Amino acid sequence: MKNCMVTMMKKKNIQMVNYRSAAIGIIEKPDLKPLPVDTNPVVPEPMETRNVRFDGEKMYVETKIYKRDDLPIGCKVYGPAIIEQMDSTCIIPPRWIAYVDSYLNLIVTYEEV
Repeated sequence: MKNCMVTMMKKKNIQMVNYRSAAIGIIEKPDLKPLPVDTNPVVPEPMETRNVRFDGEKMYVETKIYKRDDLPIGCKVYGPAIIEQMDSTCIIPPRWIAYVDSYLNLIVTYEEV
């Protein structure tokens, strides 16, 4: 039976979809340096707007949609907004602010009203 299975598999093409590996070792820490912050950054125009219903809101709210790569360092995006990138989506609810820091992190904070 084993020889039969091997023969059948040789006739089929196999496509590898996922492959995982793990490694243990010591690596050097990267020497991250902050990038210069633009003191007067220009917030880009949103790609589009969508009507979004946020938790706690009774109605849909017109929400600006931004491309993450378009946001310069020092830029502040006021919610409601959605920031999209290839591998994630950040929701910025009303009364929240997203700030791009000098390491290109998105810092999201609540703004007291």
